[in-house]
Order: sequence, then C-alpha cells, then structure tokens
Amino acid sequence: MLSNVRVGTKLMAGFLAVSAVALVVGVMGYRGMGVVMAAYDDAAEVRLPGVRALLTIQERTTALKSAERTLLNPRLTLEERDHEHENFRKRTRAAEEAMKAYDGLPRRDDEEALWREVQTRWAAYQRELGTYRALSMKFTGFGVLDPANLAADLAQREIEHREWIFDLSETVVEMVPFRRTTDPTRCAMGRWLESYTTANPGLAAAMKEFRRPHERVHRSAEKIVSILNGPGTDEDKRRRMMEVFDGETMPAFREVLAIFARMRKVAAEADGMLAALNEQAETRDRKAYKALEQSLGDLVSLAERIAAERMQETDRAVATAGKVVIGAIGAGVAVAVLLGFVFSRAITRPLQDGVRAAERLAAGDLTADVRVPGNDEVGQVMAAIRAAIEKLREVVAAVQAAAGQVAAGSQEMSSGAQQLSQGATEQAASIEE
Repeated sequence: MLSNVRVGTKLMAGFLAVSAVALVVGVMGYRGMGVVMAAYDDAAEVRLPGVRALLTIQERTTALKSAERTLLNPRLTLEERDHEHENFRKRTRAAEEAMKAYDGLPRRDDEEALWREVQTRWAAYQRELGTYRALSMKFTGFGVLDPANLAADLAQREIEHREWIFDLSETVVEMVPFRRTTDPTRCAMGRWLESYTTANPGLAAAMKEFRRPHERVHRSAEKIVSILNGPGTDEDKRRRMMEVFDGETMPAFREVLAIFARMRKVAAEADGMLAALNEQAETRDRKAYKALEQSLGDLVSLAERIAAERMQETDRAVATAGKVVIGAIGAGVAVAVLLGFVFSRAITRPLQDGVRAAERLAAGDLTADVRVPGNDEVGQVMAAIRAAIEKLREVVAAVQAAAGQVAAGSQEMSSGAQQLSQGATEQAASIEE
C-alpha cells in the first residue's frame, strides 16, 4: 500500500505521525496536570481556607467564652471590664467574618448539614450571650464591681463600730479608760471612707452622708473621755457621761447604723446582679456554648478529614499523571520508531533493489530482472531502469544481428575472392600451356 504513495507524502506522513504522537503525549500530560491542578486548587482555595475559617470561628468562640468567664471576676476594675466588653465586640466580629468567608465556599452535602446546624447554634449562643452582655453592662453600670468584698467590709466596719460603742458604754458605766480612737479619720471606717471609691450614686451619697453622724459619734466619745478625765465625783461624771452617751452618741450611732443598712442594701443589689450574671453564664450560656462547640468540633473534624482525603487524592492524581505521561512518552517513542522503520523500509528497500540493478547493468549484465514496487518516485525510477535495460537488450540484439549480417557478407566476399583467385590461376595456367 505504501509503495503507491509518493515519497514526499510518506515523509510528510511520518513527520505528521511523530507530531501526532507528541500531541497525544502533550494532551495526556496536560490533562494529567489539569487533574492535579484541579485537586490542588480545591485543596488550596476551598479545603484549606475552609478549615482555616472554621478554626478561626472555633478559636473566636472559645475567646468569647474566655471573656465571659473573665467578666465574672468581681476583682476587675472598671477599665478592665470595659476592655473585656470591647473584646466581646471584636471577637464576635472576627467570628462573623470567618463565618461569612466559610459560607462563600463550596461544601458537600454532609458539610452543608453540619454548617446549617452551626449557624443555628451560633445564633442561639449569640442570643444568650446578648442577654449575658446586657446583664454584665447593667452590673458594670451599677458601679459596685465587688459586692461581696463591699458587703464584707461593711459588715466588718459595723461590727467594729458596735464593739467601739460597747467599749464606750463600759467606759460610761464602769468608769474605765477608753482605749479606742476618738479620731473619726483614724478608725477603720474612717480610713475605708477615704480609700474606697465607687461609681454608684446611691452608695456614694450614703458614704457622704455617713461622715457627719460618724464624726458626731467620735466627737461624743471625745466629750465622754474628757468628762472621765476631768474634775468631779464619779457619780457626777457618770451622770454627765450618760447624758452625752444617750443624747449624742446613740442618736448619731443609730444614724450610722441606718446608713450601714443602706450601703449593705446597695451591696446586696449588686451581688444579686452578679449572681444573675453567674447564673446566665453557668446555665443558659454554658448550654448554648456546649451545643455550638459540639457542632463546630464535628464540622472541623469533617472538614479536616475531607481536606486530608483531597490531599491524598491529589497525591494519587500526581502519581497517576506521572505514570500516564511516562507511559505516553514510552508509547510515543515506540510508535515513532516503528513508523520510522516502516517508512524507511518503504523507501530504502526499493532503492536498494534499484542500486543492485544499476550495478549489474554497469557490469554488463542485461539479464537482471528489475521489480517495480509501486507508483511512487522510487517505483518510477525502478520502472525507468527496467525500461533502460530492456532498451539496451533490444540495442544489443540489433547490434548482434547486424554483426551476423556483416560476418555473412564478409564470408561471401571471401568466397568470391577465392573463386576469382582460382579463376585467375586457371587462366594463368592456360596461358602457359
């Protein structure tokens, strides 16, 4: 079949075949790279960003819980509480941005179901957290940040003043020296009033009101001590001290106790707010957080597992693509070699037959049988050689025929010459006779 195809066509077909093999190898390599790149794109643009976003949500949610626990600490200053409230806003915003980023990524059906669950539980947690933040803001705005400590201080100061009054009453009744301080600024309550600050207007007003009756109590004690140490009989001193104690000390002390009660009430109200804050954190918030944490953990685990599977698929795709390309290259080389062998034999074998025929012709052998392999250029050359040999055969045959005729004519001329010579000899003999 190839013997009827022109050499130029054969060569072009060979080059085209090799080009086709190269194209196939290239296409297979490109497809393999496409699979690999698709897998890597999925991992780099979907899976890893998805895991990163979920981990951010998880971390921000944990940070929110941390801020929530921190705000339960009654020892925080107002600035520290304001800082934690700002952390609430920042961490919530960061979590919502991560949720928005994850929501824009493609997901599998099982991921989608868990994601919807996370969104639902996030909304529930935010509702409970909103309640918690409102309670916390109310507690912070109330202005009593450590109600338990305030209540303990007030109780201790009241007990100390009751003991102080008891000792003063003993001085009045028993006429014994008074060992307590009469300076209202040096007693424990006086020092507390100077050191304690509050943003609660009711407590601040009570503390301000407390100073006047508190000072009267101590000033009355000064009078009693002065009477005790002054001139006069014991009965007279006792009478005068009793008048001061009953007329000045106790009325002022009753005012002190009333203000103590008002301040304790403020502390109790703040403590109730803190208790409500703790209850919200430990019950409803905790329940909502645990549910969200569970769903987030499940989704993170699923996303990490899918990402790992995609990376394994990518590795397999890389290995498969490499094998396919190597196989395609090997097959391409084999096909190219085979095509080269077929096309070269289709060209060289007839040429070799032509060379042998030409060599025999050059040696004078006109008996060679030249086979014409086809209609291509080589076949045309072989046909021309065969025609030349046949023509030479005809020429040689004609020459041989002409040579035979010349030889026959020469023989006749030789016979005629012999006859003429014989006739001349005979004539000469006759003449002699």
